Amino acid sequence: MTGNDKRKLLVIGKSKSPRCFKGVSSLPVFYENNTKAWMTSAIFEKTLNYWDDELRRKKKKILLLVDNCPAHPSLQHLKFIKLVFLPANTTAVLQPMDQGVIRNIKAHYRNQLVLKMIEDIENQIESKVTVLDAIIMLDKAWRNVTSTGIANCFRHAGFCDVTTDTTQLQADSGLINNIDEDYLQIDDDLITSEIQTDEDIVDNVIANQQVELDNDTDIEELDDEFETVPSISEARAALRTLERFYYTKYEGTDAERKALSFLETSINSNTKQSSIKDYFKKLNKN
Repeated sequence: MTGNDKRKLLVIGKSKSPRCFKGVSSLPVFYENNTKAWMTSAIFEKTLNYWDDELRRKKKKILLLVDNCPAHPSLQHLKFIKLVFLPANTTAVLQPMDQGVIRNIKAHYRNQLVLKMIEDIENQIESKVTVLDAIIMLDKAWRNVTSTGIANCFRHAGFCDVTTDTTQLQADSGLINNIDEDYLQIDDDLITSEIQTDEDIVDNVIANQQVELDNDTDIEELDDEFETVPSISEARAALRTLERFYYTKYEGTDAERKALSFLETSINSNTKQSSIKDYFKKLNKN
């Protein structure tokens, strides 16, 4: 309830392997798919089974508050996760996520989306958002949601008394207030799950298999072109450009300078790994 232990988000898309994922070795979120991009009992169980095993290795136990929804089955076999289902029709009052966490994520995400559109207009290019773009922006949005803000939402839901940093809360509130309310709430009524019969489940499995057989066609990105994965030299050049911009425009903080240094170290580390792999590949050929 302190908001200090933030787990990676789960993103549910339509395509099993979107074309924009080509060349991507890891994602900052957990990714699942079905033809309607809905939460299902199967995805819920798979996600919690993985989490339960992760907690087993860490020797930790948690209590997880869950909305009373058909897509959220009661999983009695979990050893390290105790599910507590909120009473029906009380989610808006008792669910901490509905007290401002989700709204805050949306505000940060849509702020990035607007900035991307402005940047594309300035560069005179067609503005497109791929699944990968959305995932990266969503991860940044989640990172921008503060532990103080999360703790405050638990307090508003009546779970605990938390001493809050009002300065940070006002900053979060200011971001939301600067975004049009209709834009922020545009997808509030979007259906994200459904009651599935056995027939629905079978139909969904068949549909997913058909999608995989259709030459991995990306349902969500039929009009998108695959973007070439940047090379290490291009990444280095981009970092140099970022450094020049940063040091000529801003005074900067020690933490920000360390972040640039960390990026450089990471790129150099990948360069060494690639060189070693290439070396052994040549040896094997000889």
